[in-house]
Amino acid sequence: MPKTGRVYIITVSRLVAICLLMSCAGGYPLSESFQKQRATMTRARADEILSRAVQATPTSGGFCVVMQFESMKGDVSVEHGTIHFPAYELVPISSHAVSSGSVATHNLKIGTVTDYKRVPANYSIKIANVKELTIHPIKDMLSKGACWGLAIPDTDYRLVFRTDEMVGGVFHIYAHNEELDTILAALSVFSPEIQFH
Repeated sequence: MPKTGRVYIITVSRLVAICLLMSCAGGYPLSESFQKQRATMTRARADEILSRAVQATPTSGGFCVVMQFESMKGDVSVEHGTIHFPAYELVPISSHAVSSGSVATHNLKIGTVTDYKRVPANYSIKIANVKELTIHPIKDMLSKGACWGLAIPDTDYRLVFRTDEMVGGVFHIYAHNEELDTILAALSVFSPEIQFH
C-alpha cells in the first residue's frame, strides 16, 4: 500500500475515534445507533445514503436551498461527498442614480441602484466544509423553515447548515425520524469534525 494511503487511513481512523468519543456533538445527544453506523460506514455507502436523502419525493422533503430570500428546489445529486444542485446567480445589468429631487436646480443624488437579472447556474458544496449542522424538530408548518412554501411533505426533522463556499446560502435536508441517525452518520463520514446542535 502506498505511504499516502496508510497515512490517510490512520488519519481517518483517528478522526473517527475522536468523533465517536465526543459524539460529534455540539450539544446534540447522538444515539448508539448513530455511533454503530458511523463506525462501519464507508464513503461509498455514505454517498448512497445522502443521494437518497437529498431527493424530494411525495413523502420526503429532500434538499432545499434558500438564497436571496427565495427557496429553491431542483435536480440534486451527491457524488464523492459533494452536493450538486441548480440555483441562480444575480448578474448586474444596469445602474442608475437615485435622487431625492432638486433644490435650486441642483439634483441631489442619494445613491445608485443596480438592476440585476437572475441567471440559472449550477452549484456544488463539499460536505467536508460543513462544520456545524443544526437539527430542528418539525412541529408545524412554520417549523419547516423557509422552504415550507415548496410543499414540503410532513417530516420529522429539518437539518440546517451553511458553508463558506456560498455566503448567504442556507441549506436544508428534511429527514424522517427513522433515518435521522443514518443521515447524520453519512454526513460525518465526509466531515468528521462536524458539530451537531
